Amino acid sequence: MLSYTDSLTGLYNRRLLEEEAKMLDWQASQSSLEYALLLADIDFFKQYNDTLGHLAGDEALKQIATSIKSSVRTQDKVFRFGGEEFLIILPQTSPEKARQIAERIRHAVARNQKIPLTLSIGIGHYPQNAKSFWDVVKIADEALYKAKNKGRNTVYLLNS
Repeated sequence: MLSYTDSLTGLYNRRLLEEEAKMLDWQASQSSLEYALLLADIDFFKQYNDTLGHLAGDEALKQIATSIKSSVRTQDKVFRFGGEEFLIILPQTSPEKARQIAERIRHAVARNQKIPLTLSIGIGHYPQNAKSFWDVVKIADEALYKAKNKGRNTVYLLNS
């Protein structure tokens, strides 16, 4: 039986994300669709893991996943995208509303007293920034790169 959740964090996994991407692209071809996508990366996670060990790193991933889930709306979908990356799909969300949600997530993680870690978050938007789901991911990744270059623990939205 195929699993659609990440065993460590309990978040949705890449397998479900692939299906979600196809569905969003199909929906976009059938109607006017708007959504935002957040790509979040834990700042300095490698150093944290190297210093405190993988068990502490795993616990940090769980804590951050919980903080993200508690900061989003019920209709939003949170995925573990990679090692220390998270992808959040925000249906029917404008770029400015996406920025507000991203800031709420960033603050929730930064306030967590159990782990001294922060997030950098890049925002992509459909249809403003791209023509397909994976184009939006690419835009969000570029925005994430800019957030990291701005000093981390920040949110970045590329201008269309």
